[in-house]
Amino acid sequence: MGTEAERKLTITCDPDTKAYIFYVNYTYHEQFVQVKDEKELSEYFRSLATSLIQRNRFPTVLYFIIETPVNYGAASSLVAKLKEKIVTFVDTIKNEFKGVDGKIILLSPQQYKGSVPKQIYQNRVMKVYEDKIHDLLLNRVDSVKDDCKADLIDCFCLFLYADGELKKGGIFAKPIKHS
Repeated sequence: MGTEAERKLTITCDPDTKAYIFYVNYTYHEQFVQVKDEKELSEYFRSLATSLIQRNRFPTVLYFIIETPVNYGAASSLVAKLKEKIVTFVDTIKNEFKGVDGKIILLSPQQYKGSVPKQIYQNRVMKVYEDKIHDLLLNRVDSVKDDCKADLIDCFCLFLYADGELKKGGIFAKPIKHS
């Protein structure tokens, strides 16, 4: 994703009806975030944008990696609500980072997880990133107070997949050295 000259802010999102659930990755800043509404979403990214401006580290490109909702028939109204929420999510963030090019990558669960069940996929990632994910979960921004741990881990997996570190099904692109 991108070139070395780019200062890329990557935001991954696993849409949920009750919250905005996402992972933010930018140079020395990474965080899991769960906020309940557009106001909190805007406040979070306004604060982040202000901080990056003050440190002269404003991004040159935004990458949005979003898990697209899948319609399994009876849930079509739910899928429509999630799609609306995705549009609001992207528009709200782009509003806080005016003038920054935004690139959107939409991935279905099938595209990055394949046919591997969620728990097995996440267990593969946890074996390698357990400490990092634990720290991110402890230091998350969370106004929802709902256990969305699996969705947050999905957001991290989306990032690893889009960044080329994971292949479909949770297989690591490079061999992992075990100590």
